[in-house]
Amino acid sequence: MNETSDPSKKKEPFRKGLFNLEDQDPRLTGIQCERCHISFYPKREFCSNCFQSDRMKEVNLSKIGTLYTYTTVFQGKPNFSAPYSLGFVDLKEGLRIFAPLLDVAPEDLKIGMEMELVFRPMDWVSGQEESWVYGFKPRKGKNS
Repeated sequence: MNETSDPSKKKEPFRKGLFNLEDQDPRLTGIQCERCHISFYPKREFCSNCFQSDRMKEVNLSKIGTLYTYTTVFQGKPNFSAPYSLGFVDLKEGLRIFAPLLDVAPEDLKIGMEMELVFRPMDWVSGQEESWVYGFKPRKGKNS
């Protein structure tokens, strides 16, 4: 993924509603049931625990999590340079987020390591908007 951004283009999430890049501290945007205190990502219309929709509130999710598991892709799709790693990261809200694992060689990944949320522009951008994606990278100084 490209780490630079074109300042002339408007930053937009690759899928609306996943996160907000306009905030000073961008985060993934989830939803929480105020009855059950269960969080969901991506957002949904109703709680799958109590089946109610009247007490759902939007919440910003944690930026720090723990690597639950991962895989490394050695023969990737077009537009992706292999090898690259994908994994599930557990957040304190009880959510397990699937995302690319960035800024780390596959051999340096360890289950249980602390990860931190990052945002990057996609490489294959065209038009007036610049699509951004999220991923996780190892948290500095926490995984030695």
